[in-house]
Amino acid sequence: MHTAIEFARDAAPPLLRVELRLVDGSGDLGSFLPKEMTSVLEPGRAEFGMPQGRAEVDDTGLARLRLVRDLGSMTYYTLQNLLRACLAWRLPARGESLY
Repeated sequence: MHTAIEFARDAAPPLLRVELRLVDGSGDLGSFLPKEMTSVLEPGRAEFGMPQGRAEVDDTGLARLRLVRDLGSMTYYTLQNLLRACLAWRLPARGESLY
């Protein structure tokens, strides 16, 4: 499954363009512990990861998310946490806020 989503305000370019893919899982997914999300922050890009999925976002606003297939109720929460991390990384560069 591949899905594309865009988050934008008015006629401004999208703040975040999201590509979402479901991938086959490998090994033990463990507990859902969003506070243990890992991050790699570099100029122009960031990566966020947890056992249930990964996200890569760049300074153009392209975010590539990969979620493990068949997570059940964890799918929603994994997607929500990875999207929030990508948005949080992008917002300071745009001088915007979520509110």
